[in-house]
Amino acid sequence: MSPIAFLYWRHLFLYAVYKLEHGVQDIYGIHAVLNVWNPRVVANDFSLSQIWLYADRVQQRNTIEVGWMVSLHLHRNVRNAGCQRHSCSDVDCPGFVITIQHVIDQWLPHVSVFDGIQYGIDVRIYQINPLAASEGLRNKPSNEHSSNDTKEASQPEKVNDKQIGYWPASLLPRLALGADTAGWGGEIIDKYVFPHPTSTQMGSGFFPSSGYKMATYISHLKYVDSHNHVVNPTKLIPYVTRRDCYDLQLGERREDAPLGVHFYFGGLGYNNPAGYLHFTQSCSLHIVIVITK
Repeated sequence: MSPIAFLYWRHLFLYAVYKLEHGVQDIYGIHAVLNVWNPRVVANDFSLSQIWLYADRVQQRNTIEVGWMVSLHLHRNVRNAGCQRHSCSDVDCPGFVITIQHVIDQWLPHVSVFDGIQYGIDVRIYQINPLAASEGLRNKPSNEHSSNDTKEASQPEKVNDKQIGYWPASLLPRLALGADTAGWGGEIIDKYVFPHPTSTQMGSGFFPSSGYKMATYISHLKYVDSHNHVVNPTKLIPYVTRRDCYDLQLGERREDAPLGVHFYFGGLGYNNPAGYLHFTQSCSLHIVIVITK
């Protein structure tokens, strides 16, 4: 789903994201490390941190989104009400072939601590090819999520250099030609829009100005261009739907910085939650594949 605010049947999607600058064409991969937190979530909402590739050609839209989500309910079909006719999540996606069980759709065992130890997951979506691999996308153990290549029948998905499954090439035909957009950031769904926004938190619940160990970060941003080069993004376009509730802020943009190219994001949502019912749940690694045919 493209990073703009959508309102459907009392559902409001709110974003704090960065996209690649306009003019970057045919994106073949994306990478980041997602700082893991356990935000407060209102009963029917969700809060997530993710990366995604998006293609919309000839009125056919394909999206792959990878990250962690906090929710009491996995919102497998919530996007269908808005902009796609076919949507699925995790191992429920038809055609996704699993070779190692108990990796996707699991609770993450550790979450970050305020002013303490920080945890993250290394996630990647890209079309596997030898050149891209040799230029750094496999430089450390990671959670890797691979889209398909037009020259292959399928492509594997890996975690810690172990193949856990793959998507057949026919599943995502638009992305086989390269993505139109790549993005990084946070998203929440507000299931009860009125009379005021949700108090569901994004990220750690702290605004990005709080900085490291307080605000949530996404670090080591990279993408794969049409020449199969692994590139550090130099110009990122912010999109925030409600800065009074959630925001984002760029950090250092040097590859040799401790967090590489990175940014902070998040917020506490509506700041007067009287009368709201709150729940929290451990995070789970969450994949959403959206296909329109």
